[in-house]
Amino acid sequence: MSLEDLKKEYEIKCNFCDALLLQFKKPIRYDLTIPNGYHIYNLFVVADKIMKGGRINKKGIYLMQHDFEYISEKSFPHLSKKVSKGLIDVLRDSRRETSFLQDYMERRKDIFGRDWFFGYGDLFRFRDGEREKAELRVSNTFSKEELAEFNKIGEIIQPYIKYVHSTTKD
Repeated sequence: MSLEDLKKEYEIKCNFCDALLLQFKKPIRYDLTIPNGYHIYNLFVVADKIMKGGRINKKGIYLMQHDFEYISEKSFPHLSKKVSKGLIDVLRDSRRETSFLQDYMERRKDIFGRDWFFGYGDLFRFRDGEREKAELRVSNTFSKEELAEFNKIGEIIQPYIKYVHSTTKD
């Protein structure tokens, strides 16, 4: 694989991350709207189960075990192959490495602000003007149908975001 191919593949993965992170709009603490990669992973496990017809106990989301087996090639069967594969590629991690998504959020300090809160862990936000840039990158990368798939997942996870943190008393 050439350097140009690797660069293109990296950009596509970054665009998948952006499309996924744009689904987090409501503040969790102050202006921080994006949970850490661990919690996002759990939210997407929830979305996958719901899309397959499963039921979720909201109070059990925080207690879910983060396990490599939860998201696999069989995840997100109701999505297009491109979106499904891209989500799996950026969300999965191994016991030795963090996910591409978590790495992207941590390394791109020019795009994301980050703060740590007891009971929440790391929380992120788009820096000023960066959400709009991410929306442009995403709209230039994905078709309307693919964007609708990201938005569908976003709608599914919205009611569960507050349950991924140990401090939720609801």
